[in-house]
Amino acid sequence: MTHTMPEDQYAAAAALEPSGAAASPADIANAIAFLAAPTTHFITGQTLFVDGGKSLGGLGI
Repeated sequence: MTHTMPEDQYAAAAALEPSGAAASPADIANAIAFLAAPTTHFITGQTLFVDGGKSLGGLGI
């Protein structure tokens, strides 16, 4: 979705991220792969935030 943004707008949006960068499709895919792995079968009822630190309430990493 962000690949159509002008570079200056993308940089401005990424600068607002606590981690300093916007998520890539691979970042999201890695979380999905983790949860889909058979070794995580015992993880239930949890929320996995894949938000680069935004859920920390604005604290930079």
